[in-house]
Amino acid sequence: MSPEPAAAEELASAPAVRMQFVTQGGADVNLYDHTFETRYLPRGRPDVGHGFRTVDGYRWKCMGCELVGKVSIFDENYLPNELDKARSEANDHAANCRSKPKPSS
Repeated sequence: MSPEPAAAEELASAPAVRMQFVTQGGADVNLYDHTFETRYLPRGRPDVGHGFRTVDGYRWKCMGCELVGKVSIFDENYLPNELDKARSEANDHAANCRSKPKPSS
């Protein structure tokens, strides 16, 4: 049996998960590749340029409590050279979060 058309589109547009961590309640924390625009230069933070450029960085999200990782108050995106930071922060969240997986509808 194939998924409903809307579900198939959602699966096709979902980001590929690079790695997963599990919260104390059993929910997944997904770390995935994320393409976004930034003013940071290739050297990374705090070097800011004048224009925007597109980069392939990272983002993580807890599928239980729905928290999205934040590098700073304003920035949810991890730069290409920040995979270790994203992995560490996703793992720290999983170790402390007690969220259970969301019920299936």
